Parts: sequence; C-alpha cells; structure tokens
Amino acid sequence: MSRIYYWSTRLPLRPEDMKHSHWDIFALVTITLAGLACHLGWARMTEPRVFFLSTVIVVFVLIALTHWLWRRLSLWLTKLFCVAAIFDLMVEGILQPFHGHTAREKLICQLTLFAAYAIYLAFLRPLDVWLANRSTPVAD
Repeated sequence: MSRIYYWSTRLPLRPEDMKHSHWDIFALVTITLAGLACHLGWARMTEPRVFFLSTVIVVFVLIALTHWLWRRLSLWLTKLFCVAAIFDLMVEGILQPFHGHTAREKLICQLTLFAAYAIYLAFLRPLDVWLANRSTPVAD
C-alpha cells in the first residue's frame, strides 16, 4: 500500500492537516478587531495607569479566548498569530504613553497584519493544499 507524502518530505499527508477551520478565521477576525478597538481607545486616553489597566483587561480576555480556541484551531500558524498578537497588544498597551505614532498609523499597521494573514488563509493555503494533492505518490 502506498501513501501520499507532502512534497519531498517523508511525512505522510493527512487531509485534516491541510484544512483550516472556521475557528481559524474567527480567531483572526476577533484578535484583529480587539487590536483595532484597543488602538482607537488608546488614542483617546491620556493617563498612563488607564493604559496599563486597559491593557491588562484586554490581554486577560485575549488569553482566555485563545485558551478556549486552542483545541479548535487547526493551523499552527493561527495559534502563533494569536500568541504574537497578545504579546504585541500587551507591549503596545504598556508603551502607549511613550509611543509617538498616531492612531492612524497604528490602525494601518494592524490592518496590514490582518490582510497578510487573511490573504494566506484565502489564497495561499488553498494553493498549498492543491499542490500537495497533486504531488505524485511515493511508495513506502
């Protein structure tokens, strides 16, 4: 019996490893919206301790959400995105009073990250699956 291997590696290709779930998209949208809301809210705040308190609350909520989503996420890249976004918002929230960029620039940066990962999920991931399914079977 022969197995299909992913490109030139010797790891067997399993269909469940190649598909993303709706939870991956949910995590992407939720964390991006949380980041956008934080940047818009922080643009109006003036007191450093309010930044810190809002950052603690947002990070706690995002950690709880990521913990709840962890087993539901099918792609390791989505899990990495969630963890990176939490650290990014935590650092930005703590450093916000000392950070000189405008809210517009921060929103553009946040939407660029969202667009890059959304393009991956929408176009590059299906292309990756299609190419993997077209690979020639390699005998054991």
